[in-house]
Amino acid sequence: MSNDVMSEPILSALSPLCSELAALEVAQDDPQQLASVLKRSPITCLLLPAEAGGLGGNWSDLIRAANIVARTNGSAAWLMSHYAVNAALVERFPESVRQEIWVSPTAWVAQAGPAEMPVCRSEADRLIVSGEWRLVTGAAHASWVLLQASLADAEDVVLLVARQSVEATDLDYLGGLRGVGFQNLIAREIEVPVSHVIPRETLFSAVPEGAAVAACLPSGSAEPYRLNAQLGSVLGCAEGGYEEYRQITSQSVGGVAGNKVADLTQVQSRLGHTRTDLKTASLLVTDMIDRVGSDDAGVIAGERSHVARLCLDAIARLVRQMGARGLFDTNPLQRRYRDLRAMVAHDEFHWRRNMVGLGRLELGVDVE
Repeated sequence: MSNDVMSEPILSALSPLCSELAALEVAQDDPQQLASVLKRSPITCLLLPAEAGGLGGNWSDLIRAANIVARTNGSAAWLMSHYAVNAALVERFPESVRQEIWVSPTAWVAQAGPAEMPVCRSEADRLIVSGEWRLVTGAAHASWVLLQASLADAEDVVLLVARQSVEATDLDYLGGLRGVGFQNLIAREIEVPVSHVIPRETLFSAVPEGAAVAACLPSGSAEPYRLNAQLGSVLGCAEGGYEEYRQITSQSVGGVAGNKVADLTQVQSRLGHTRTDLKTASLLVTDMIDRVGSDDAGVIAGERSHVARLCLDAIARLVRQMGARGLFDTNPLQRRYRDLRAMVAHDEFHWRRNMVGLGRLELGVDVE
């Protein structure tokens, strides 16, 4: 992907961040170390306007910046994109709420999906909320959390609550993205002011009255941007893995015959195959950036899954080529493979659902 379209403030923030991430070495999977590095950078404020203390970036900048960061560390790019998009969603809340949140421009906002058996009841000018939200990304280091819940009348809402108002379980880890860490959040009769409650459909599908219309989300709906926010992370993680494999292989010597591994035709063939797969994925992402938010949501969903599959298959191919060496945790390519598997396992990359939807569009069959 071309990065020459990004503004100077964003490029200036990326350079020291990537240097610090590279210097972590064995600590790259440590959530505390990773959060400490990210906190020193303004990059998670990429989508906030300058007047709110942000970098004034747009949607394209986020994908391209995440792509650069992920080439060094997939977990850092995933967290960066997560916090950046959530900051843009906070901009859709009333001004009084925004002023409360952005007392510190570097405050991080996490986001949780629907709760398990939530209980919400109204009392005067507030909601009393109980429930549990599972495997929440980035909650350990966030100051605020966006929680999805349902009211008694079945309306789905999003609550913006202080992170300290809810309980959290110990950090849990997927096979990859170990630098992220996931937690369950538990609310026990917490009070949420009505100013911090917004209908989910309003938050994600329209620009609420009194909200700041950030340039990062040029269309009225935020949902397509949320769903495609991690494209740069996925592509960059795979591209970083490709470069690491290429460097390792160009210097490797076979253990039996002592031949240079780079001279083997099967190695050359698989490397060429991988490069073309990643070039295809990069071209797809570049093309998708300008179409997110259009009427092509079903097509983009299928392409999103295809990009994820291309990236995962490309790195899996290189790990297999390395044989037993590719299985060691200390091998940087193994970390890339673990991270990509965890990324692609997220719901927005669901292969069958997204491809069935695209196929139905192509056939003129009603999409459910």
